[in-house]
Amino acid sequence: MKAIWRMSEQDRRELWEISEYEPSAEQLVAHLDLHRLKLVGGGERAGKTRSASEEGFCWVSACQPEELFWIVGPDYEQAQGEFDGILQALVKAKTLDPRSVSQPRRGSWSMRTKYPLMVEATTRTSAEVETIAGKAPAGIIMAEAAQQEYDAFLRCRGRVAEKRGPLWISGTFEGSLGWYAALWTAWQGDNMDGGRSFSIPTWSNLAIYPGGRDDPEIKALEATYPKDVFQERFGAVPCKPSTLVFKEFDVAVHVRPCPFDPQLEVQLWIDPGYAGAYAVLAVQMHGDDVWVIDEVYERGMVVYDIIKACRLRPWWPRASRIVMDIAGTQHQGMDSHADIWHRETRMGVYWNVVSVADGILRHKTFLMPQAVGGKPRLYHDPRCKSTIWEYNNYRYPETKENRPERELPVDANNHAMKAIAYGLIANYGLVDGPSDVHKNIPIEFIFNREVRT
Repeated sequence: MKAIWRMSEQDRRELWEISEYEPSAEQLVAHLDLHRLKLVGGGERAGKTRSASEEGFCWVSACQPEELFWIVGPDYEQAQGEFDGILQALVKAKTLDPRSVSQPRRGSWSMRTKYPLMVEATTRTSAEVETIAGKAPAGIIMAEAAQQEYDAFLRCRGRVAEKRGPLWISGTFEGSLGWYAALWTAWQGDNMDGGRSFSIPTWSNLAIYPGGRDDPEIKALEATYPKDVFQERFGAVPCKPSTLVFKEFDVAVHVRPCPFDPQLEVQLWIDPGYAGAYAVLAVQMHGDDVWVIDEVYERGMVVYDIIKACRLRPWWPRASRIVMDIAGTQHQGMDSHADIWHRETRMGVYWNVVSVADGILRHKTFLMPQAVGGKPRLYHDPRCKSTIWEYNNYRYPETKENRPERELPVDANNHAMKAIAYGLIANYGLVDGPSDVHKNIPIEFIFNREVRT
């Protein structure tokens, strides 16, 4: 396929003269970059929608006949801005077939260029990307990408693979968390994905802020907003909250496909979550690496329902060991969770006394790159959405006057985090150091392991 994203500046300028687009210096850098995968973060009113649609206009104008392009949004409505921008540019270029334009109030929009080119552009929702069969798109624009799931990015990346087409990912940062901000950070330098990331700050829109970075209104906004919020909202640069417990977690690094290996045993790391979610993580050990291959993460379900849900997963026949919170052994006038799991599954159930601080410390050692190899040892499959969500929502309290700078984290949004702590310490022990108050206490083997029939 022709490398349509590598169009020369001169050819682009000729098209943009027709569409009446004058890119800012920051927009031009993104347009002219030679990487096929680009993530373009935008500040408020920075022109991210316009830059995405003008990039799409160049693709459509440069490609071979009978190609297909997608604009993928969280829903149809949020893909319409980029679609409309391409449509208006094609109208000005007199290459749009007006009879082909379909813009229903609900549903997908589509249009085609005139014969002999006859190129189609259409809007899709992120949920449709995987399910729609047929012709592969020659290029995809992901609109409002931060509001889409990481799995949607993986699907879009897979759909442009067949034709080696470009992928333009656009949006604002949503709290500087999640895969979008993590991918922006990873793509700032060399990376295995072959992508590159860019920022289009608010002040690059000189039509609104003629003074640029030194515009009085920009300076007033900077004085009003906290530094990290200003940097994210207007500078289009992500800044993780200082209160995150696991700042080491990076979606672009720690989230990757972790397929079930039927040759390896599966451990179940469990936090019963009495007052909240019930978290069961299915884990396999690959040499020195730990893969969280799946999760059963539910609210409002009793233990019997959780076990039933686990039995339906393809990895269930290889599950052979359970690691659980010590609270799971408590009876409180009825069978404990450990009793029920053992009785229903005939698996061995293990527990240990794990302090919050020790659990966090051990967890961090698996997220951080190792001295040998320079890679972490803990990975999560993209299907573990609730676990990934917890990484972005497990926080320390905000620092307040007359209180210590760092207390224990808020005991919320941490069920999977606890399960990981139990499992890592059960298998690898505590980290050597002054916090090892339980380092000499052996793991308790509650029930003898039995082989299930």
